[in-house]
Amino acid sequence: MSRASAWPRALRRFGPDHDGADVSSAPTVLVLGAEAAMACAVAFELARAADRGCALLCVWEPSGRVRPGWTAGASRPARREALRLQARGLPARADGRLARVALGDGAAEAATTAERVIGAAGVPVVVALLGPRPGAFDPLLEDTGLVVVATPPDSAVGALAGIELAHLRAPVARCSWTPGPLARPLVLAGRLGLGAAAAELRAALAGLSQSGRPRADAA
Repeated sequence: MSRASAWPRALRRFGPDHDGADVSSAPTVLVLGAEAAMACAVAFELARAADRGCALLCVWEPSGRVRPGWTAGASRPARREALRLQARGLPARADGRLARVALGDGAAEAATTAERVIGAAGVPVVVALLGPRPGAFDPLLEDTGLVVVATPPDSAVGALAGIELAHLRAPVARCSWTPGPLARPLVLAGRLGLGAAAAELRAALAGLSQSGRPRADAA
């Protein structure tokens, strides 16, 4: 097994930031090409399904300017997770059911921060790339529980991405969901998840939280 494909699993069990919490069963989801609302909604669905009561959202935006959107009172599990990460020098905050970490500007720095977060997290993790995928993040593809490709409706981009990622061990889900104008602020604040139009993705995320891999009938 190559070092690149091995590091996420190894970090979950023996990473330098690991404090003994049970992280080996906490799933990781990689969201590609998303906008902020999609990333927040995916993380919220994991938080809702997880017995830990929150999820951790790591966001990378190529310009380095991640707009936080609305803020909201954080749940106790989200605050606790953010404090755990802050104690390890990670720039974490909490909103709604989500603990959040904004990854660094450069791709290499951001990927390194994502490694640390995955190693330290005691809850499900969503890593969202709000732009083209840099090669520095490729190791995440090898050991993630689910890859979500955000695509515009009726776009060929999702089909091409599915072909590109067909070799992965993890299931690949395509989704073109976007929140309505009334729901968007709540989604960005970590208070609302995916709508009914994304039922298949919601089922896959629920199955991932329960078993570490999506159920066969939901992937």
